[in-house]
Amino acid sequence: MNRAVARRPLFENRHDVRLFLAHLAQEVRAGNLEVHCWCVMTTHFHLLVRSPVGELGGAIGRATNKYVRRYNRSRKRDGPLVRGRFRSRVVDSERYRHALVRYIDDNPVAAGVRDEPWNYPWGSAATYGHGRIRPWLESSWIEAELDPSLVRSAGWGAAYRSRFPARMRASECRWIDETLAEGRTGPTPHDDLVLQNPKRVLDWMRRKAELADGCEAAFPVADLASTQAAINDATLDREGPRRRGRPLDLHLVLRVGLGRDLAGATWAQLGALVGRSPSQCRRLFVGHHRRLLREAEDYRAAVGEAGYLAVRRCRG
Repeated sequence: MNRAVARRPLFENRHDVRLFLAHLAQEVRAGNLEVHCWCVMTTHFHLLVRSPVGELGGAIGRATNKYVRRYNRSRKRDGPLVRGRFRSRVVDSERYRHALVRYIDDNPVAAGVRDEPWNYPWGSAATYGHGRIRPWLESSWIEAELDPSLVRSAGWGAAYRSRFPARMRASECRWIDETLAEGRTGPTPHDDLVLQNPKRVLDWMRRKAELADGCEAAFPVADLASTQAAINDATLDREGPRRRGRPLDLHLVLRVGLGRDLAGATWAQLGALVGRSPSQCRRLFVGHHRRLLREAEDYRAAVGEAGYLAVRRCRG
């Protein structure tokens, strides 16, 4: 993605959008780029792309630079138009890729420009949603995701709208925003090559990650807000066994434990959430959450219940 400097318009009319897409199509025809999903807004653009020849930076850079030069000449202006090099993240999870397509489609709806993404002409949702595929758009992965029987009976557009529903939950958008902001776009535990290493190698990598940045190698499966909301619905007594003369606050332990395990939150984020210091959160996680998971059946049941509710809230 990239956006204009100072949040000024990057695209002012349909001619601007068509010019930008034409430069992208040139890179596609040259074999440097595959465009799987896209959306152009007034101040920025989102692209889900792949370079089959390892020229992603060059292809996007050339398309953007050509557009900026033409834009400046047509307005008799000088100077930068975009904030700098485009921002990108690796997408190497099927689940994350599916969520990103919906996230990109949802841009005009979230901005209040259209009520449905396929009614917005400057995005791939209109192309896919109405079954009219642009020749330069790489649609093979999207097509593989669709229900063949629905394609035959109702057509491409209906199958796409069914597989990639119009609106995203706010929790899903927060999850993607947090993932993009923190660069946590790697594989999930279900498709992660890291987890296929021998246990001794995996333990070594986790220790190194813990020493390096205080975080285990993990991928969030729910956003922090959904995780915390689900805890309120879980069946768990607030007070646990007494520790040093005071009852242990099980809800506090659960908030820290699931915030870490499910949402991948940092100690600082958890400290701000529960009103404790990062070191106190770490002690709650290591000293109580993990111990209770091993020893307390009711706590394990609450963790399972809250985890299920959190993922359902976030993913539907």
